[in-house]
Amino acid sequence: MLEFREVTIADKELFTPYLNAPGELMSTRCFPVMYLWSGFFGTKYCVRDGFLFGSSGVDEQGRINYMMPHGDGPIAPAVEILEADAKERGLNYSIYLAGPCRREEIERDFPGKFISHVHRNGFDYIYDPAQLMELKGKKYQSKRNFVNRFKKEQEGRWQYRPFDPSRDGEAVMEFARSWRESHRDGENEETEDYELKLVQTAIDNYEYFGLLGGLLTLEGKIIAFTFASPGPDGMLDVMFEKADASIPGVYPMINNQFALANFANFKFINREDDLGIEGLRKSKLSYNPIFLTEKFILERKC
Repeated sequence: MLEFREVTIADKELFTPYLNAPGELMSTRCFPVMYLWSGFFGTKYCVRDGFLFGSSGVDEQGRINYMMPHGDGPIAPAVEILEADAKERGLNYSIYLAGPCRREEIERDFPGKFISHVHRNGFDYIYDPAQLMELKGKKYQSKRNFVNRFKKEQEGRWQYRPFDPSRDGEAVMEFARSWRESHRDGENEETEDYELKLVQTAIDNYEYFGLLGGLLTLEGKIIAFTFASPGPDGMLDVMFEKADASIPGVYPMINNQFALANFANFKFINREDDLGIEGLRKSKLSYNPIFLTEKFILERKC
């Protein structure tokens, strides 16, 4: 039986080789993302036979939910381990965070044994870094207009700078708490409350995680910030982005300034999923992703 346990910060070195193995462009292949959200989803992990396994436990239907194993090479041996583990527990199971390549591989190697469910709310949005830096062409005209409006209206009053945890940590947390209080009665209260705690954890472990961050100030006061985690395959994952939306153009501005400062060294920008929130989906689509990383839940047939 697989012996799952809670992930700790100290697991970074152990987990990273598995997360860096060839795979889909997903935010969960960045250790900070995996670690920070493991408590929210109740995900526990173990390493065995060349794979990193994860499980979020048993759901309301009595199935044990396994994360798609991370590791190099064919996935069939890892699925066989899951099959044996579920059988020993006397449970049926499903596999979540299955990208299209691994899904096809499993359906080929285990024909007729799984039902595939599309998890649209979990699709990751992938962008071309150059496009977000340059904002060229008609499809980015509205973003350029917002950025230009911000620069014109706030001329001489704004500044962008890289985040410094020792200098900016307390002020960013104060802004994050204020942002949270002004966004009560939203669509995703539990997630946003938990996310506020994660911002503090990210600040406390900023250098250890190897994060990149930036903030936008207006007359010295923070009006926006963003943190991102470098990941495998030339991916940069944007983990947090908060701004004072009462200031016209502030979101496109922090997005573009952070891009200009950091994106040149990456092949792909992952702005994560939209959680099925209509406004968030509209916003992410408005930045013209080059593709979405599809995700599936593979349910083992009884």
